[in-house]
Amino acid sequence: AIKILKNFSTTMRSMLIWWNGQVSLGANIQKGAIYTFTKSNVINGDFTYQGTSSRFRNNQVVVTWNNPEKSYKQDVVTVEDSDDIAKTGKIKSKNVTAFGCTSEGQAIRYGKWHLAGELKEKEICSFETGINGGMLRPGDVINVQDPDLTDIVASGRVTTTSSSTTTVVKTDRDISGFLNQNDNFDLHLIYPSGGAYLTQTSATINSTNYRQGDL
Repeated sequence: AIKILKNFSTTMRSMLIWWNGQVSLGANIQKGAIYTFTKSNVINGDFTYQGTSSRFRNNQVVVTWNNPEKSYKQDVVTVEDSDDIAKTGKIKSKNVTAFGCTSEGQAIRYGKWHLAGELKEKEICSFETGINGGMLRPGDVINVQDPDLTDIVASGRVTTTSSSTTTVVKTDRDISGFLNQNDNFDLHLIYPSGGAYLTQTSATINSTNYRQGDL
């Protein structure tokens, strides 16, 4: 049964996740980051980086699919990165199966997805964190702000030495010099509990009126 579910999950570019005593799906789709990791919320404040070996990055994908013009017998279509093949002088191929696929176009898209992952995902960032990372699932998107890598300190903690307000957020370090270098910034805050955080002055959500700063 697990094998069949895994096969079905490949049709939507997803993976099976054992989460909270249940099997669920984690889809590989475009989505925003749900958490930000910085030196202030990882153990020892360390991020380590490792590149993937080029010999494990394939530049050709052979996709098996069911061709309706051949009585739905298995057929193959090849998707490849011609530029990388010409650059390296090598063909590094892998075989995949498009489960339940009866469209050559869908098989090509499936092969391109595998090929994009092989050629774009070239770096692994590793770190250790505490219980604050316990709510993350495989497939979630996160932000990593590492000043050792970017030479920019754009993250930290909200200070408790003085109170923040609904319009002013007090930080644990002086960032005025950094802010003066640019005009526009996005502020990402991690709150201990949920609430309504509005960019406009007011809004009505589920027949309830909220004003900016309400929690």
